[in-house]
Amino acid sequence: MPRKGGGRVAIREFLTFDRDLRRKLTRTEPTDWPDVVADAVEAQGQSFGKAIRKLLDADLITEDTALAEERRDA
Repeated sequence: MPRKGGGRVAIREFLTFDRDLRRKLTRTEPTDWPDVVADAVEAQGQSFGKAIRKLLDADLITEDTALAEERRDA
């Protein structure tokens, strides 16, 4: 995304699929996987929203950029 002052900055959303999460998914109906993964991202990973807030707190992006990217992700 656009970096404050010019250039671009990477944004990362991640989730580590550890043994516990893999087991939980194998015991869950596939139709429920999106909810399980979304909950896991919030609890143990980094959501797109968290990544945006980190970049904003580090003063690497503007508030306008953060708001635009959050709206685009919604």
